[in-house]
Amino acid sequence: MKNYVQDGQFIDFVMTSSTVAGTAYYINDIVVVAAASVVASPAKPARCPMLTYGVVELPKNSPEVFVQGQVLYWDNTNKRLTLVSSSNKRCGFSSEPALAGDNTCRVYIYALA
Repeated sequence: MKNYVQDGQFIDFVMTSSTVAGTAYYINDIVVVAAASVVASPAKPARCPMLTYGVVELPKNSPEVFVQGQVLYWDNTNKRLTLVSSSNKRCGFSSEPALAGDNTCRVYIYALA
């Protein structure tokens, strides 16, 4: 196919603030995970490869219990996964169970607008 560009698992985003590899970012309407740390500012933007789909380990709301396959949301205020859908962005599903008290969870993210 002559108009094919790339797989899309990693897409470069132009960032106007620095990023940390492995950290989730809510950009416009999607949740992505930085594949690299970059130094950027509004005066000096930089490209950063972002993971748009795949399994990553991210911070979670510690008291909550996640079951495998459960839809998860990104709480951008507290920078963590949650079961609470209101005011948060759907970002994927739990790829394995997570117990109350766990600080992280493996989640299959997919950049779904």
